[in-house]
Amino acid sequence: MSAEDVAELERRGMLGAHGYSHDTRDDFTRGAAVLEALTGSRPRTMSYPYGRPGLGAESFAAAFTTERKVNETLDEPLLLGRLDTNDLPGGRRAN
Repeated sequence: MSAEDVAELERRGMLGAHGYSHDTRDDFTRGAAVLEALTGSRPRTMSYPYGRPGLGAESFAAAFTTERKVNETLDEPLLLGRLDTNDLPGGRRAN
């Protein structure tokens, strides 16, 4: 994606961070810093590398695992599940 593409996602409220290289706790901070440099805004959400919750998400408002579930509450905003688009109607794995 171009820098303008990333900025457009941020303007639409659709941008979240992810680990920069999947290797260290600083990944979250580094990934968010890159996006902030491009957009002027720090991402409020992030997705855990490999879907495994870990240290470093505390500075985000919400974080997503790869657990497939509908979140019925926001009691644990740093442990949110998500639905894979392939599981939804029209997706590759939809029945």
